[in-house]
Amino acid sequence: MKNKKYNKNKVVNNVIIYTRVSTTEQATKGYSLNSQEEACKTYAINNNLNIVKLFKECGESAKTIQRTKLKELISFCAKNKKNIDAILVWKLDRLTRCMSDFYTLNNMFNEFGIEILSATENNDNSATGKLTRNMLGAFAQFENDQKSERVEAGMIQAFNEGKWLWKPPYGYKMFDGEMVIDNQTAPIVKKIYELYATGLYKQTDICRMLARENINISSAKIHYILNQILYTGYMFKPEWNSELVKCSAPAIINKDLYYKTQSILNNKNNQVTSYVRNNPQFPLRRFIVCPFCGSPLTASNSKSKNKKKYAYYHCYNKKCNNQIRIPKNKLENMFIEQLQNIIPNKTICDNLKEKIIENYKIMMKESIEKEKRLKTELKKIEDKKNKILDLYIDGKLNENDYNYKSEEYNKQIINIKSELASYNDNNNVEDCIEFVFESLNKLDEIWLNSDIDTKQKLQQLIFPEGLIYEENGFRTTQNDSVFTKKGAFIAPDLKMVPPSEFESLSTP
Repeated sequence: MKNKKYNKNKVVNNVIIYTRVSTTEQATKGYSLNSQEEACKTYAINNNLNIVKLFKECGESAKTIQRTKLKELISFCAKNKKNIDAILVWKLDRLTRCMSDFYTLNNMFNEFGIEILSATENNDNSATGKLTRNMLGAFAQFENDQKSERVEAGMIQAFNEGKWLWKPPYGYKMFDGEMVIDNQTAPIVKKIYELYATGLYKQTDICRMLARENINISSAKIHYILNQILYTGYMFKPEWNSELVKCSAPAIINKDLYYKTQSILNNKNNQVTSYVRNNPQFPLRRFIVCPFCGSPLTASNSKSKNKKKYAYYHCYNKKCNNQIRIPKNKLENMFIEQLQNIIPNKTICDNLKEKIIENYKIMMKESIEKEKRLKTELKKIEDKKNKILDLYIDGKLNENDYNYKSEEYNKQIINIKSELASYNDNNNVEDCIEFVFESLNKLDEIWLNSDIDTKQKLQQLIFPEGLIYEENGFRTTQNDSVFTKKGAFIAPDLKMVPPSEFESLSTP
């Protein structure tokens, strides 16, 4: 059966009352659901109308028709359209303040054969009456648009005065209406930046490291944190201001640290590839190799008959004929002795330091030239940005073109500053190299006192191809020369690691 069409000459008997108020309207204009309901009931009595049902919408704006009670009303009308003649509202803007939504609702109820009545406005269905209703709808939308403009203008002004207008991000909290540093979470934010800036850890690595400290934070949240310039004490919203805006809340990190992380996030610096993460109880798992079948050893705990636990490294390959099984303490003590045995002598170190400094200076010459080029490029872009600002002030450039070009230049400036951050390390290279060689003389101590991540990175750096277990020690496929054993640190033909990353190897 086709839907019945609205007949302007029909007699209206059964009506549904719909009332709505937003929190703002009730607070500022004195609207109330009860007063709307009373006005609608009075209108129904005076016009001999039968009230079938009442829908009350509280605290939802008329900017959208996706409202709880309105959707229930539409559903009810669709199911009971034969028994409903009209929707009765206090004013038409109770249904919607958007003209397109008004036409949508009007057409929908018209298809149901249901009229829209206002208790306080013109209900004439003549051409003049329809024009009046449309004008009322247009004025309702105008009022709504005007209010939105005022709200946005207020938000833009507050933003440009340094106010953060949204929920405080991780690391901050609200106190007396102001956003301040959260002393519980701000140090975690700083730690995330410092760890990631070393280039040694992926975001998932940092997530696991924090979890071991009972800090539960997802890798997705870490990604958000690393991309939030607010932590430097500045805000950026290009549609409101093409410049960085100083935030009233204090900074948690400095700009250099932020731009350095951006450089890594944009793949402009290489990160050390993470080694396979293992149980902290077994740092040598999948690093030591079975001498019989070549499979990496796994590890586990075994229980004796008296239920005492014993930890072992063992071969997991079922096809291996020997199935070696080595107590945890024995294998790890053997590895510590191996680290002690590869400590280079003073003569080798002194010669090597000279070679490293020589190679470093060669490499840095190119870096210094690139840094100069970047600074020159940055100056040119900043000059272009200042030039378009002058054109805009003089009225020679319209606002849209200015905002577009300004945002484009801002992106270029941020990218160059991110790349420049990798050149801002002022550490003395000779001091850093001296620190590294001092560390080479106590690799066993560093390994013993490090967490699982640092232990495995250290293992990989010193023995990139792993070690093969033997009864009285280890065998490696590499040459026993100090240059090959320390190849990850000192091979002169490799790209040198920046000084700041040398220091991270000693992080406990």
